[in-house]
Amino acid sequence: MTRAVDEAEGQAFVTEFVGAPDVVPTAGLYDEAWSSVDFTGAPSPIINASYTVIDALRGAGLLDCSFGDCVFNHAMIRPLLSQYLPAPAGVAEEDYWSNLNAFADQVDLAAWDGAALTATMQERIVDPGKEAVALLAEHSTLTRMFTTISPHEMTADPIFHFNGDLPRDLSQSNVVTQQFPCRGSSKLLFTDVHELLTDESGLWPELPEETPWALAIQQLPLAGAPMVLQDNTDIINAKIDESNERFEYDNGESGACSAGRRARAAWGLSMMGAILGMALWTRRRRPR
Repeated sequence: MTRAVDEAEGQAFVTEFVGAPDVVPTAGLYDEAWSSVDFTGAPSPIINASYTVIDALRGAGLLDCSFGDCVFNHAMIRPLLSQYLPAPAGVAEEDYWSNLNAFADQVDLAAWDGAALTATMQERIVDPGKEAVALLAEHSTLTRMFTTISPHEMTADPIFHFNGDLPRDLSQSNVVTQQFPCRGSSKLLFTDVHELLTDESGLWPELPEETPWALAIQQLPLAGAPMVLQDNTDIINAKIDESNERFEYDNGESGACSAGRRARAAWGLSMMGAILGMALWTRRRRPR
């Protein structure tokens, strides 16, 4: 992926998924109980002898410090506790939060602000959670994009926009089928390029120099079809053919291993193939 992005001048994305948003579980995105948490007016995180801020957060399902090690059910809870309920010097945070009453005389009341904590939770946890659930319910299509960018390539901000002219029904998988012969290299069958023979040990071969990593590089306009900046299909196919010349693939047609029950059984298994999650070459889309 990194090498393919480099071929697109270091600023590109791959579309990993386009489909119905119901693939995203809503558990953990938002819970109505989160809205009920309110520490406004609490002069201390220890509300009374048997009830603390930690107990309130546990009741809302945001964390659990019942057994000494805290489990945080939202990524923002720990940093907020570190800010508004910092542990005393020399005390581990989770030891402190899991037994707050034992450190009642060491609570940093200067850091504690119940109203500010409530407002920050509303801003960073409750409101974003509500919005995320609403977005999943409102839209019929979800898109996930991925990239890797080196620090020196971060010279422009990506801009995402809606282009109604693009197709919405895209393949959701990049599949490679591997066939195992009775002798020689196995064969990898792709959707978009030639069949590739593995090396003698069955591993991905070292491809010839200057083999592109991006099958195609496209630029998406505000409207209309993608503009193909580079199509490497012919180059990749030529490099695959060059690589295949180094290896032998024998499916029994030569007669060397077509006879015998074991050979026939082996070829029968190879016809079934093995589905692998390889996607070396994939279409890259670069925003403008």
